[in-house]
Amino acid sequence: MTTFNRLHLFLTVLVGTCCGTTNAAEHTSANLEPVQPALATNLDSDIWREVRSTFTEQPSCRRFYASALIGPSFASLNDTANSALSTDGSVFAAGGALGVALERGNGRLRFEVEGVGRSNYISPIESLPGFSQLTTNNWSVMGNAWRDLMITERAGIYGGGGIGAGGYMLGQKNPPPFDPLEYVPAKAAFAWQAGGGLIYELTDNITFDVGYRFFQIGVMQQTSLVAPNQFQSSEVMFTARVFEPFSRWRR
Repeated sequence: MTTFNRLHLFLTVLVGTCCGTTNAAEHTSANLEPVQPALATNLDSDIWREVRSTFTEQPSCRRFYASALIGPSFASLNDTANSALSTDGSVFAAGGALGVALERGNGRLRFEVEGVGRSNYISPIESLPGFSQLTTNNWSVMGNAWRDLMITERAGIYGGGGIGAGGYMLGQKNPPPFDPLEYVPAKAAFAWQAGGGLIYELTDNITFDVGYRFFQIGVMQQTSLVAPNQFQSSEVMFTARVFEPFSRWRR
């Protein structure tokens, strides 16, 4: 094997080590086959076998995934002009995400788009007996980045966060003689979240995690008759994640 061919072989192995795929293996093997000399030494033959083994056995460095998440959300609706009118309550959150995972030696880096909906929020205003604050159509769409760190072959931890938008329709429940329910138009604002949790890989393609995240929608004022308000929550989310869920249809 010539010096040029050895250098070509070294660069091929180096690139393959960073991000090898089966398709790349077939393509590379096809391109390199002609440069293998007819009178190759045993050393050269061993190198070629190692190259083919590396490309064939190495997993793809990038995998698509879909997630479903669900869990309780311990929320508060804050009146930023008068804290005495702020309330606390709980809602139920559920949603899903689509993303891509970049495999790393000790875990993976994940980027995703996530959509979550939350159940109606209602909580009494302690400083105004008989009155309650409520929200409906509570939603969020986030772009998240998460870093998974595997501690054992199957278990690990993760952390990260995201930014996006969220919104809701604000209302108030009133005692007699007032109107029973009053609503103002829905509005959206900038939203962010951060959190972390525990991961367990059930199989190479199915992962389960449980985590905590703090979520907040920015301060907004729906109309001039409404005080500036802000929704935030501490959420415990249970997530099931499937990698390459559509691979069977691509074959």
